[in-house]
Amino acid sequence: MFEAANVPSSPASSRTRNGTALGRQQRAAPSPVQRRVRCAVNETSGFTTSPCYLPLMHNRAFWLRSAFCGALSLLMPLLAIAADGPAIAKLREARRAVNNARDSHHKAVAWLKFQEACDLVLKELPAGTSNDLCIDPNRPGDVADRCPGAREFREARRLGADVGYCESDAGWLRTTNAGWSHYLELWPSGSRADDAWWHTHVEPPCCDECAPESPEDAEARYGDFIRRFPHSRRRAEAEKQLATFTHH
Repeated sequence: MFEAANVPSSPASSRTRNGTALGRQQRAAPSPVQRRVRCAVNETSGFTTSPCYLPLMHNRAFWLRSAFCGALSLLMPLLAIAADGPAIAKLREARRAVNNARDSHHKAVAWLKFQEACDLVLKELPAGTSNDLCIDPNRPGDVADRCPGAREFREARRLGADVGYCESDAGWLRTTNAGWSHYLELWPSGSRADDAWWHTHVEPPCCDECAPESPEDAEARYGDFIRRFPHSRRRAEAEKQLATFTHH
């Protein structure tokens, strides 16, 4: 009879614990070239969140591409800001001042600067637009991406500017006077309160139906302004408009 040979147990042999066979083969340790790394989350570079093995020494192109995409994602907002015109830059500065104002007085002044920046943005938006180029109901604000001034328009709207595109006039316009409204609300007796009232109650923007149609309407609009602000520099204009109705 042959005796059984003594075969040494290998590291990969099965072991038992509490009577249950594990039978798991030991994994070979990763080589120095292949290391286990957890990929960083970066939408621009296309990394994943699951652990992965990357042959680091053989993926220089991958890492260079990833580094480039990561750097580009940081630079793009800065490049966009650098490409902004002076009006958008002033609008951004005014928006920051509104957000950081420490009291109602300083916030009112900041809203005044914001309104002035909105008016400047409107002047800087390109003329010569057309409905064929600019109207797109599927895009934000119904403005097509190819419309001249669309990028500036979207940035201005993001910052809170009340500008829009008027289909009937085929051009850019100011839809409201939010800056003036906030100024008047926060500082009704301010040095520019008469201007704020004029732009919000007497001649608001984008409101053809607001024009007075009778002497009573004119009195309610222009007469009320004269009584509120008897020393305003706009008094002469209010009296002129009021006279066109009362002299008929």
